[in-house]
Amino acid sequence: MNIPKEISIPFGDSSQKTVDALNTLLKQVAISYESDYVTICSVERLGVSCSDRSVDFLVAGVDVDHYAIAEVIHRACRRNEKRSIQYIADIKDSNLSDIDAVQTSGVKSAVVMPLRLASVRDASLVLLWFRASKDIDPQELENIIFYGRLVEILCDNSVVVKTSEEQANRLSALVELSTTIYSSLNYQVVLDKVIDLATSLVSASYATIYLIDRSANDLEPLLTNAEQKHDSIMARHLPLGKGAPGQAAALSEGVIVNGLTSDHPESEVRENGSEIAVPLIHSGKTIGVLSIRRESGILFTLEDLQFLSIFARQSADVIENARMFRDLQVAYNKLSLTQDQMVETEKLRVLGEMACGVAHDFNNSLGAILGRAELLQRKVSDPEIIKGLREIEKLALQGAETVRRTQEFARVRSKAVKKRVMINEVIEDAVETTKPLWKEQAQLNLVEIEVTTDLRAKNPVAGSRGDLVDTMANMIQNSVEALPNGGRISIKTYDRNDEVVVEIVDDGVGMAPAVRDRVFYPFFTSKGRGKTGLGMSVAYGVLTRHQAAVEIESEEGAGTRIEIIFPARPELAESITKKIRIGISKDLNILLVDDDEDLLSVVSELISALGHKVVTAPEGIEALARFDEKAFDMVITDLGLPGMSGWDIANAVRLRKPETPVILISGWGAQIAEADIAKYQVDLVLSKPFSLKQLEESIWTVLSAKTTDAQLR
Repeated sequence: MNIPKEISIPFGDSSQKTVDALNTLLKQVAISYESDYVTICSVERLGVSCSDRSVDFLVAGVDVDHYAIAEVIHRACRRNEKRSIQYIADIKDSNLSDIDAVQTSGVKSAVVMPLRLASVRDASLVLLWFRASKDIDPQELENIIFYGRLVEILCDNSVVVKTSEEQANRLSALVELSTTIYSSLNYQVVLDKVIDLATSLVSASYATIYLIDRSANDLEPLLTNAEQKHDSIMARHLPLGKGAPGQAAALSEGVIVNGLTSDHPESEVRENGSEIAVPLIHSGKTIGVLSIRRESGILFTLEDLQFLSIFARQSADVIENARMFRDLQVAYNKLSLTQDQMVETEKLRVLGEMACGVAHDFNNSLGAILGRAELLQRKVSDPEIIKGLREIEKLALQGAETVRRTQEFARVRSKAVKKRVMINEVIEDAVETTKPLWKEQAQLNLVEIEVTTDLRAKNPVAGSRGDLVDTMANMIQNSVEALPNGGRISIKTYDRNDEVVVEIVDDGVGMAPAVRDRVFYPFFTSKGRGKTGLGMSVAYGVLTRHQAAVEIESEEGAGTRIEIIFPARPELAESITKKIRIGISKDLNILLVDDDEDLLSVVSELISALGHKVVTAPEGIEALARFDEKAFDMVITDLGLPGMSGWDIANAVRLRKPETPVILISGWGAQIAEADIAKYQVDLVLSKPFSLKQLEESIWTVLSAKTTDAQLR
């Protein structure tokens, strides 16, 4: 027999070099004894094998037939109480229970030697087997024992090196986890780090983090790195006390299950599956469980459990710190958002107040311009002059509409609007109002816009029908303008719990986030010249007064969806109002009060043009003095007067002659509270600027109401 003079045993070296040394040694054994195979195996089926017929040696991957033979001879050796080297000259003469399997493999004889390995619970074997019967003398058996001792040294050294490497890696993992505590507070990054380290350090198939849901008394999956089973794991809550994770949570201690049984919570059970579940304990309280699974057949050890228990405690601190930071970040973001919203609200309020202050002065000027243009039209006959005056009148009315929209934006009423409005009727009117835009004008532009409605709302809302029609028409107009190449606008209404919902969807150009966030700002427009930027801001003001919420979803190139949510008011009964028209005398005596000299002159002439007599006063004290001197059929007074307001004049008139009607005119018209109107018993508020026709209609309305009340009494 040729025994090698030197065999390099790499103490403290890497495990791969150990395997290479084993391969060299086994090859030498195979050559020396002309054996067909040499194998090292153990109960865990770990081993190396070589054949003299090939220079390729298998490590931890012995052919299945070889394993079958190894297991058979291994059992035979375990029955050998002396655990000494054995020579089986003829396999068929042995008492092996699986003799058929051995003979099928072609093995005729074998040498079996128990290995005394400190690292393996059941001694491994060195097997030499032959496809022909072979005689082995005692001296050769002694030499084989020499080889066996070398194998023992190599194997034990390999295990020591591997164990040292594993311990170093695990210590490194704990250090890395500690570093994570201070280097990252990103919740998701921390969770990913914990689960990846737990999986790699114990060579597991996957890991799962569960958090305890105290309200449901179960474990809720938070994260898993399982691939094929990801969805099923994340969809399943585990009851406390059941399965390894449930027991770990209930007992607050680690649990090992080597070989999963049918009572395990997973639907797909593998006999060779193993699991360790360790509690996540933070500040003495179990907050969850870290579950680690192996499906390789390699069992977990107590050392694995001890390490993972330490790892889990540290992980719990990391997870909880990151969670608290995330919660603080969420709270901070919410607070910042609230602050931003408050700032934006204050900006809008200030803008509204400024706009309305300017609007008041504009209304006075526009009122004088409009009235003077109408009066001049009644005095001239030249067509060109009349045309010019009508153009002035038209521009004044357009300016008045812009001012009205500005006032509407900041309009706040102290008393909620309580008139019954059916939202379906509002939509029908708005669609009909905008029909020239989305049909006739679109056709002129050679595009087609389709407007469809699905109106299913049954409950009424409380509000102003006219304001809501204008608002919905404005929304539709914006959708039309978002369809330069044509498209579709869909409008739906429906009841949802105690709400009435209006949904307007178009497939137009959509809006960028920056535009969407500012769409309700006054004077903001993305539509170029010729647009005031007040349409949507006024609409927002109207909807706010109607206690409606607005949600906008939009993306550039993907269209826009607007959802308007009104509180349903089913308790509002439908009311029927009967109007009684009466004749009005053309020679009414009217007291007119206004501190604006131009407007006072113009309105005075307008009243005279209607055939009535008018007495003017520039302020309240003079007006009341004249009221006391003469009988008047009506008082028309401005709201903002020096010394005495229009409210004071109305109150003084009521005290003197309660039956005398009072009309209040004001550039603040849209902002006058209904409660004040009722308190001072003002019969009608006429907003500046107003036309001759509006003035005439207002006088008729007030006198008709007074006459009707007198007739009913």
